[in-house]
Amino acid sequence: MKFEVSSLSYTVGAASKMALLPADFGIEIFYEWGGTAYWTENMKKVMKDRTGGFSIHSPFGYCDFAQTEDEEELFKFMTEPFEMYHQFNGRHYVVHTNGHIPEGVSEEKKAEMRKLVAERLVRFQKVCDENGVDMVVENVPDGGHTLFNHEQFLALFTENPELSCIIDTGHAHMEGLDMWEIQKTLGSRLKAYHVHDNAGNADSHLPFMSGVAGGIDWERFVEGVVKFTPNAAITFEYNVGRENDYIADREKFLQLAENVTK
Repeated sequence: MKFEVSSLSYTVGAASKMALLPADFGIEIFYEWGGTAYWTENMKKVMKDRTGGFSIHSPFGYCDFAQTEDEEELFKFMTEPFEMYHQFNGRHYVVHTNGHIPEGVSEEKKAEMRKLVAERLVRFQKVCDENGVDMVVENVPDGGHTLFNHEQFLALFTENPELSCIIDTGHAHMEGLDMWEIQKTLGSRLKAYHVHDNAGNADSHLPFMSGVAGGIDWERFVEGVVKFTPNAAITFEYNVGRENDYIADREKFLQLAENVTK
């Protein structure tokens, strides 16, 4: 299995410390939290002699596929990290389905937004293909105003077979997505996971198997990984965590994977 660590727990100013992770861990960065110069200089150190892969979480704070009016500017901003993606031999490029959904949006309006998201994702997929970038689309919760429920999120991929997926486990738990069904349906098109836990009521980004009440059924999830998506990258995306935490959690993940296959 391929394991990565997100820069989420390495706040701005601490990115260089990711070099302390074992070399076989991959690295995923939140690009817009530092910009090109910051990440390029830090990744020169972090990726030196690293055998694990590299991936980029695309800009999302100011990029909304569901509502941004100027698509040309949207795509221009989204392609900004491409040069760095290639500089460090990127594995995948994470794109959110949408940004914040205001309270009170009608179901009719949400349907229009989902249609726009699908169209734009397909168009941006072509941009990524032309630039040799492997785009994966992530599920996004938004405080009870989620744009895509389980059926709608899965339909995004069944209706647009050119799209690939990354499942964020914490988001999925909040949204009520059936991860097993998505794993089974998409198979190899589900290329990566953002792995973290929560109690179902907040995007807490707690560690894998943290034991939180109301948390994720990790045995069921890992069984789905092993059975349907064994080549997907496992990216630990925690708010708080350091090198020994990630090493220990990789061992817990591998042990659980071994147990569910017995």
